[in-house]
Amino acid sequence: MEHQNKFFEFIEMTHNLRKVERMCHYTNTDRLENDMEHGYQLTLLCRLVMDYLKLPLDKNKVLKYALAHDIIEVYAGDTNPFDPSAVMDKEKRELASLKQLKTQFPGTDMRDYIDQYHQKSDDEAKFVYALDKFIPEYNIHLTDGKTFKQFNIDRDTLARHIRKAYIYPPLQPFADDFIERIYQHDEWFNTIT
Repeated sequence: MEHQNKFFEFIEMTHNLRKVERMCHYTNTDRLENDMEHGYQLTLLCRLVMDYLKLPLDKNKVLKYALAHDIIEVYAGDTNPFDPSAVMDKEKRELASLKQLKTQFPGTDMRDYIDQYHQKSDDEAKFVYALDKFIPEYNIHLTDGKTFKQFNIDRDTLARHIRKAYIYPPLQPFADDFIERIYQHDEWFNTIT
């Protein structure tokens, strides 16, 4: 009976993860992306990029990182990386959430993958982290910069954020290409830098 209870509890937790809204809007709407949608898109893109670039990564580990990387947000909430006040207590909120998940779902390797991802402990974690640093921002560009304007994010700040993808060097050309694009689109920003 214990396994069935955890099964249903996990369904409820993943259901609640769909309620965690992110800062990225969908095109032509005020609807925000949620964490489940983000995780699914990231997982699909990880698989595609690994195959296209023929990266020497453990695919199973990459997919586990991609699926688990934001689960802690079910209790901690999403953090806008461009809001200093939100970033200030992010680590505290995420550690409390991870502790709650470890207590709630003992005996799974999910918590290990969450820990290893956040520590960027291997190339697989660095790869997922790197993609996660510019996929949301690229989605925002698809809305003509709606969120960049809403949060008054300037190009230089955005470029610094996207450069976090340099942690996994094979993805640097993708990040550089996107950075070049942001400097070609004044209409995505309130202020031009």
